[in-house]
Amino acid sequence: SYICQNHGLQINEDAIHLLHRLVGSHLQEIETEIIKLKDFISPRVRVETQDVKSVVSKSREENVFQWTEAVAE
Repeated sequence: SYICQNHGLQINEDAIHLLHRLVGSHLQEIETEIIKLKDFISPRVRVETQDVKSVVSKSREENVFQWTEAVAE
């Protein structure tokens, strides 16, 4: 929530929990995802759960896919 406020955003509690579940506690990664969310929802300022599902889950799935490919090599 603090990082969102620094970017002029508001975020609902469910969206915070989902963001944490998808990204973990890595502050730099959280910051990166919040910047993506800000661009995605603009001109709105409130991040909803569906926004997190639309933006963050895709990035995380791509990272898992890339990691799986790297392990397989």
